[in-house]
Amino acid sequence: MSDAIIELESVSKTYGSGAAETKAISEVSMTVERGGWVAIMGPSGHGKSTLLQLIGGLDRPSAGRIVLDGSELGTLDAAELAAVRGKKIGFVFQFFNLMPHLTALENVEIALWLGGGARSNGRAMDLLERFGLGDKAHHLPSMLSGGQQQRVAIARALANEPDILLMDEPTGNLDSGSEAELLALLGELNKAGKTLLMVTHNPTVASHALRLVRVKDGRIEEDRSNGV
Repeated sequence: MSDAIIELESVSKTYGSGAAETKAISEVSMTVERGGWVAIMGPSGHGKSTLLQLIGGLDRPSAGRIVLDGSELGTLDAAELAAVRGKKIGFVFQFFNLMPHLTALENVEIALWLGGGARSNGRAMDLLERFGLGDKAHHLPSMLSGGQQQRVAIARALANEPDILLMDEPTGNLDSGSEAELLALLGELNKAGKTLLMVTHNPTVASHALRLVRVKDGRIEEDRSNGV
């Protein structure tokens, strides 16, 4: 039996109206199995990031249904939607989005606070140590390399033990060495059972995923196994 964790049925997203109307996503249907790793590619401005935002409940579709691990997002109010995001999804972005005045440890701890976890439970430090950052726990983001900042961001995304990681160009600001380290880490997370969706422009990065989805003009142009 299929074990889909993400289901999209005829999802569209339109911005504006009349002559100013823009259809960012048009009639997209796709399913992501639990434990999958999907790379989403396509030209700039053709709907990749919009698709990721819709799946993550950061925006609502104009039409269609999105079901996230059994919860239909369109039926949830704002508080319910925030609760589902907090429990089931970790977000990772190209520009890290760390709070500059907080240490690496505090940046992870704040995700625990927002998720209702206790600061003293040690999970934040455990995550940093797992990602080789135990000795950087009390450093501010400005004292860390790009690769280290992205590992802190992933530790923060995993703080509340979500099943899904949604990543928008996670390697976009990394050098080749940091990129390779991050991809190895993502491979380990996927093997441990995390479901990964990753928007990228980089074919080398995309080749590490188990599945490739190409988006063009707001539609899925190609959806295939990567054969990795």
